[in-house]
Amino acid sequence: MAKKKELEELVRDYDDRPKDLVVHFQTPYKERKVNFYQKIVYDILKEERNDMERMICEITKDILFIYATKKEEMEYVDWQSNSTEAEISHREEMRESMMDDFRNCD
Repeated sequence: MAKKKELEELVRDYDDRPKDLVVHFQTPYKERKVNFYQKIVYDILKEERNDMERMICEITKDILFIYATKKEEMEYVDWQSNSTEAEISHREEMRESMMDDFRNCD
């Protein structure tokens, strides 16, 4: 969140900013997801002309890295959840099988 605010302030303070960047940042804050930040780096500022644009790109890349890390963590949590669920299901099946075997022991 801090990086997003820092980026917003840099873009506001940048006097020689491209028109596309101004229009792009009129997107409502809640709708700014990965595609929003990718467009800044790969379309609007693909050629960094000065230090300010370089800083904007670096912060944007940091934000994209955070998104990628969060996605990776979510995938790991999903995998771990599925693994735990499968293990619990297997234990339940084994328990039921043992109970059936015990009932048929007579």
